[in-house]
Amino acid sequence: MTVPESLRTLDLDPLWSAVHAKLEANGSGSRGRLRLPPLSAQARLALQAVIDRKPSKTLDLETLETGLIRLRVGDDLPTALAALGYAVSDRASLRRAERRRRQDARAAAHAEAAAWPEPWAVDWIAGVIRAGALRDADDQAARLLVRRVRLVLDALDSVGAAPVSRTDLAARLLGSSHALDSGTRLDAAVVRALAFRHDATASRELWAAAGVHLDLTSAPVLTWHLPLTDDCA
Repeated sequence: MTVPESLRTLDLDPLWSAVHAKLEANGSGSRGRLRLPPLSAQARLALQAVIDRKPSKTLDLETLETGLIRLRVGDDLPTALAALGYAVSDRASLRRAERRRRQDARAAAHAEAAAWPEPWAVDWIAGVIRAGALRDADDQAARLLVRRVRLVLDALDSVGAAPVSRTDLAARLLGSSHALDSGTRLDAAVVRALAFRHDATASRELWAAAGVHLDLTSAPVLTWHLPLTDDCA
């Protein structure tokens, strides 16, 4: 690939800069028309040689691409711009992919929660999303979070009068005693669901209302080897 000297002139920099900015914003595969920036007479002549017609107020980027390919400046518009010193990045494509990922994750979470019998499930998952629990999750991770919350809620429905430890509950249901630790996304999502079930606001109170003690294992330790008197009941 070679760049003709006529296209290396500084007078054409406003054109290459404008084309570069359009592709950066809309993606390397975008084309369409571009409002022609102010160009010198020499630059307009150079552009005319590329597009094989007198430039008007707007420029068709496909026509520009065809001319640059014909002159062997590049294999397409992005590679030609790179040869001219205006390489196009993938930022626009990455932004679109990120938007799609977020949309897919939210849609998957809503679909999973829609199968719940509770009428508040829609409001619950909307709150989870607003809280940022899915900010870096894909659709599979979003479904998994909702399913784990459902698993915990179903297990809490079967908790009897005897209190259960949150760490034991997490180990039994989720394979890790720390899966429901305070500060985790799963804990926050479960607590948000418990708030719809119980008349409480604090996390500890909500877990307690569901029959779960956060410090069940620490209580015996605090009284370990505590001496007793004869009249202790």
